[in-house]
Amino acid sequence: MRGAGITENKPEFGPGTSERFLMASGITQQERKDAAEKKKAIRAHMIALLGSDGVLTIPTAPGPPPECGLPSEQLDGYRKRMISLLCVAGLAGLPQHQSISHCSNSF
Repeated sequence: MRGAGITENKPEFGPGTSERFLMASGITQQERKDAAEKKKAIRAHMIALLGSDGVLTIPTAPGPPPECGLPSEQLDGYRKRMISLLCVAGLAGLPQHQSISHCSNSF
């Protein structure tokens, strides 16, 4: 659901999500164009750093999951730190692979 669908249907979002949609709805065409240019520069920089066979390995979360019932302000801080890690691949236009390790003591 995007733009008009959100305006028309007025869905209920979790904490922080409504605020991000509201912020995004105010982005101007010039801001969008400027962001696209910045994204282009980030992609070129990442490709220059990684070359044709480079791999960047970073965590996909800033730490253990937040506790249930965490105040919105603390949860928002965690979310911002997580997004800063997750946005790298998208900004660079590169693939992102997440692997979940599974440990077992059953042997």
